[in-house]
Amino acid sequence: GAGERLAGEGDSDYLPAKAQLKYREFLRDFRREEEYIYRSLLRSAIGLKQYVVEVDIDHLMMWDAKLGTELLRRPGLPLPLFEKAAIEAAILTSLTDHEAVETERLQIQVTLTSSKQPITIREMLASTVAQVVTIPGIFI
Repeated sequence: GAGERLAGEGDSDYLPAKAQLKYREFLRDFRREEEYIYRSLLRSAIGLKQYVVEVDIDHLMMWDAKLGTELLRRPGLPLPLFEKAAIEAAILTSLTDHEAVETERLQIQVTLTSSKQPITIREMLASTVAQVVTIPGIFI
């Protein structure tokens, strides 16, 4: 429900509604220099009717480290919120409207990527292994 927490006890920053709002702000407001990267990706996704937005997890970590960490730790809970936030961001930036979302049952899939350079297993040192992040079904 709306009161469920996504992170540890007493961590009020991860109420689903608050997390969804932060994801929406990230999609609308994150930029590199003068380019609003995710606004452009949303515009392309809706224009091409290929409803997928690829988010660089490193960008999310720069925007809000707690939000990014929670997404990596348990993606099954926050990822649907991120996808709802993508719809809201598209509506708020006039890329679509509520009526189109309802009639077309519009959904935007959010996929995660990382711009970090991959290294081979043989190149890993003990210090690197301590930093390896796993997501069920995904190895980063």
